[in-house]
Amino acid sequence: MLAKIPFVERLPHPDARAAFTAWHAARRRAGNQTPHLASFAPQDLPRSAMPLAFVYEVRPDRELLCVLAGEDLRFLFSYNPKGKTLREMVPGPLGEERANQVFEVLRTGLPFWMEGRVLIDGRTHVVMGRLVLPVQRGVPAADGVLILYSRLSEFDAPIAPPIEPVSFSADPVIWCTPADLA
Repeated sequence: MLAKIPFVERLPHPDARAAFTAWHAARRRAGNQTPHLASFAPQDLPRSAMPLAFVYEVRPDRELLCVLAGEDLRFLFSYNPKGKTLREMVPGPLGEERANQVFEVLRTGLPFWMEGRVLIDGRTHVVMGRLVLPVQRGVPAADGVLILYSRLSEFDAPIAPPIEPVSFSADPVIWCTPADLA
């Protein structure tokens, strides 16, 4: 039987591995609790990851509100997602699935990685990875997430008209386990 491969080693992008390592170190400094975002970001994250970073916080109505969107994400979306909810950005059943995944991260304190094709603003599908990390934003509970996108393929030439406005399909999804945090 093969030994289980640690979560960090399963992350295919160096920025994702470095970000997870920084988050994990901050978590340890916080007594193995969800770390405060400011305890590791942006200072301990790869500089190249910041333009592809999202920060969402949980509103009182349990909606996930984008409070920060990196410069490259604003370019990809052709607008600034700050102030939009996750369900506004990803409507329908897929938005519900993404929101449920984020709430599972918040409930368990366990990050996950997903890969998928993204079609935004008429660009052909680009393979992106997303590392979702639980963070504190001010109250003593995991009340937000840091999502770091990583390009796993290059952009193709623009197409017109777009096949669909936005697609956030995800496959595979890799969950961190408690053993990965020990």
